Amino acid sequence: MGWKGNSSMRQYNPNKPHKYHIKSYKLVETSTGYLSNIILHDTTSRTVDEVVLTLLDESPYNKHEGYAVFTDRFYTSPDLFWHLRTVDGYDATGTCMSNRHQFTPELKCAKGKSKKGEVHSYIATHGDDNLVAMRWRDAKDVFMLSTEETADLIECDSQRGRVKKMKPAMVPLYNKNMGGVDLNDYLESKYSPCRATRKMWKKLAMYLVSTAVTNAYIIFRMVCKDRNRKMPRSPHFAFREALGNIMLTMCDTRPPPNVPAVLHTAPVSLGHLPASYPPLPLEA
Repeated sequence: MGWKGNSSMRQYNPNKPHKYHIKSYKLVETSTGYLSNIILHDTTSRTVDEVVLTLLDESPYNKHEGYAVFTDRFYTSPDLFWHLRTVDGYDATGTCMSNRHQFTPELKCAKGKSKKGEVHSYIATHGDDNLVAMRWRDAKDVFMLSTEETADLIECDSQRGRVKKMKPAMVPLYNKNMGGVDLNDYLESKYSPCRATRKMWKKLAMYLVSTAVTNAYIIFRMVCKDRNRKMPRSPHFAFREALGNIMLTMCDTRPPPNVPAVLHTAPVSLGHLPASYPPLPLEA
């Protein structure tokens, strides 16, 4: 969420679309983009592992029920994946930085020395659970961790689907399930009500309202699909327009208390503006 005001919560990253922004951590359902939980970055000394565990603990997804977690290289670490697998019962797959603490040193030493398509893997075992660390040479070295899939090569379609390509099994699994946060960000920003302001509470309020409306639209789309209902031509815009009209018609048109009924006028079609102003008595 882009914001340039003064606050200890403001972050700076020149590689982001909004260089000055308030960072947020999201837990998103992969196929629909539904936002299940969100944490705003603050000044507390919270580690990345604690952020992921808090997102899952406060989410509607129960432990030990077969759910899988997919993370990017910013969150992935061996300690986190072991905790998710052995304590919480979540499977986990994600890309990883090669300089992560406790990452397999054998894979670090071979960095940049292999040919394209070559795979090096290491399997760590804890009871009945396995953690697979992999280095795969594509255009560059790709480091990954997984407690769900192996590093065995399988045949799968290329990005454009024209030719077959051999990839480690965890790579297509990761590519298939890693677009949830991007989808949620796209839907939220398409008709975002957020506007430039120096007041942080205004920015946060409009952002949270926008995320709630985005979640409502995702549920609406799922219900229409389940009931085989025909979607309008621009379903997202039509949904927000209909929601706005409903909210306007729900405005209370009764006169406020302790105000004479004579001063109350019928609202216009917008639902909150008076059609005319009555003449006021003048005192000499």
